[in-house]
Amino acid sequence: MTTLLQSKAIKFLETERYAQLGTMSQDNTPTLRTMAYVLDNKRMAFLTDQRSNKVQDIQKNPNVSCLISRDHDDWHKSLQLTVAGKASQEADESTIEKIISALGDKYPAMKDLPQDPNLIILIVEIKSASLLDNSKGFLHVDTFPF
Repeated sequence: MTTLLQSKAIKFLETERYAQLGTMSQDNTPTLRTMAYVLDNKRMAFLTDQRSNKVQDIQKNPNVSCLISRDHDDWHKSLQLTVAGKASQEADESTIEKIISALGDKYPAMKDLPQDPNLIILIVEIKSASLLDNSKGFLHVDTFPF
């Protein structure tokens, strides 16, 4: 069952475009940001500015969550995936290049971004996930390790 749920979650992550990235701010207030992402070997990858508050939040507390949802006029077809994991900055140059290329493929406007030494790749190593799938019953949720 877990493998089936993981496969469904991966397919969902591959097809959706934006995630709400949740961190704990410096004053311990939960904070959400809408982020473009790509999936990289069961990890979520985000491009961001290293001077951003989210990077400071993650340096203080690397535990994050991400919410990805697909709304539908028919609530019976709504899906929502929540993942929990640890965030860190990607350091491997070849992986960074691969992720930047994938981001450019998924979001063509990113191909035109100027070179900026402050841009970094954040990685979320997914540890667990919860999939809300109303097609299985209103507010039906399966929780599973990733």
